[in-house]
Amino acid sequence: LDLGCKKGDVSLSLAKQVKRLVAVDKEFSGDWRFLSSANLRFVNGNALFLPFKNASFDTIIACEVLQYIENPRPVLDEICRTLKPGGCLVASFPVKGLLTDFLNPYNLTRKIKLMIDPARKIRGKVIYHKTADILEFFRGKLILRSCIRRGTWGFVYAAWIVENLQTARMLLKSK
Repeated sequence: LDLGCKKGDVSLSLAKQVKRLVAVDKEFSGDWRFLSSANLRFVNGNALFLPFKNASFDTIIACEVLQYIENPRPVLDEICRTLKPGGCLVASFPVKGLLTDFLNPYNLTRKIKLMIDPARKIRGKVIYHKTADILEFFRGKLILRSCIRRGTWGFVYAAWIVENLQTARMLLKSK
């Protein structure tokens, strides 16, 4: 399960490596119709109430998702519910630092848009959760195999660049 797949470009890459992949996002993306394949299915759904049976997935990927959720506990509960016993969770999320909040490309874009149009409603505010809190939640529920805190910064910028390139590609394709 690719949780919070956005437009699905990462899901498509992941699907090439696995037998079956389900990609979920709360916002439907028109790009999904171009990216679907025999082993990749896109689902419009909410991480707070995943539309899957208990113990449905061997692996759940939740990269750069948790920071958009005010209270991640219900999402973490859903991850535990839908993950098979002995399954694997791969998650990443930014850790707040002095510069990370200001230099996060999603936050910068948001701030610039608000400066241009203060009345504009903009989604996607980044909420920082402590890694220790997330790990504590999973204590006794999942077996922690590793916890790497490096690289999130680069991943956020890479995800932002890929997302904007994908948007530009789809705009050019539609013309």
